[in-house]
Amino acid sequence: MLKKWIVAEGDDNELLKQLTEELGISTITAKVLIHRGVKDLESAKKFLNPETDREFYDPFLMKGMSAAVERIERALQGGEKICIYGDYDVDGVSATSILLKTFENFGETPDYYIPDRSEGYGLNIPALEKIAAAGVTLLITVDCGISNDKEIAAVKDKLDVIVTDHHLMPLEENTAAFAVIDPKQPDCNYPEKNLCGAGVAFKLSQALMKKFEDTDIETNTQNIELAAMATVADLVPLTGENRKIVRLGLKEMKLTDCIGLAALVKVSGLEGKKITAGDVGFKIAPRLNSIGRLKSASGGVELLMTDDEFKAKELAAELDETNSARKDRENEILEEAEKQVAEMREKKGGNLSSLVISGKDWNAGVIGLTASRLVEKY
Repeated sequence: MLKKWIVAEGDDNELLKQLTEELGISTITAKVLIHRGVKDLESAKKFLNPETDREFYDPFLMKGMSAAVERIERALQGGEKICIYGDYDVDGVSATSILLKTFENFGETPDYYIPDRSEGYGLNIPALEKIAAAGVTLLITVDCGISNDKEIAAVKDKLDVIVTDHHLMPLEENTAAFAVIDPKQPDCNYPEKNLCGAGVAFKLSQALMKKFEDTDIETNTQNIELAAMATVADLVPLTGENRKIVRLGLKEMKLTDCIGLAALVKVSGLEGKKITAGDVGFKIAPRLNSIGRLKSASGGVELLMTDDEFKAKELAAELDETNSARKDRENEILEEAEKQVAEMREKKGGNLSSLVISGKDWNAGVIGLTASRLVEKY
């Protein structure tokens, strides 16, 4: 479908001229920057070169961070069993892997739990009961948990729960959790409000590395390639600290020490190439997402955590095959949906105000993608 870009007029001609001359960029690029809120030369420089903009924000500015780090320290000193509870998309899988890799620095190997799509999004009581029964006393959520106060309260006598999330807090405040880390929660002074779940996990990782390894927070980029992958995949705004994470992370992705990610890059046809945000969004992330759509997203964590090159190659190939199967199923559902649209149009004389479409045995992990394609077309 052909589209024509229409750029709004009314630009600041003086600023437009300054940006094009001082930065050596085209007029259209300068216009886009202005329309994105860039109001001066210095802001434009920071937007175009985020890695030189500033050091990372101090994670301890985030509400709940100090309490969370202190509780984790107590758990490590007491030999408690810890579990990371993630989500089944790229953001959740990446965030889970970031924290698992961080704990490896301290000689610890926490359990992890990724729910199936059939369990629904977020925490569920049967899963929490199962985790507690396995001897876990500290649960750390990533990319979920902010709206699960009821579920956390149900196991409060068995589990201390640290919530790390990036979604909006519901009207009812989360009071059952031991600590809540979410830049969107009320009274949180952290400057970057648009981190994804893996971005929040990355900040917790920076805080833990400072606490236990005295690593410099402002320059610590450990596992930033995983945070960058999730930041692109989760479609959060690529401004501020997110932009810095992605710019630095894309560079690290090409040279990553993560064997699983390297295998995923290779199977995506990007080995040895410059990797862009578009490559992540349309080649790497869909493969990692596919296993959570059709199978169990735990396989994604297994890939990102393995130190075995042969196993990484096998798992990456499996994700590649699963992604192809996802595409086939998506096209099948789309074809069935298109038939329904045609029938609706015929009945209504081609005049439809909305589309409500359903089908038998349509995969829950795929229908959202198909719906997006229908929205794009109609």
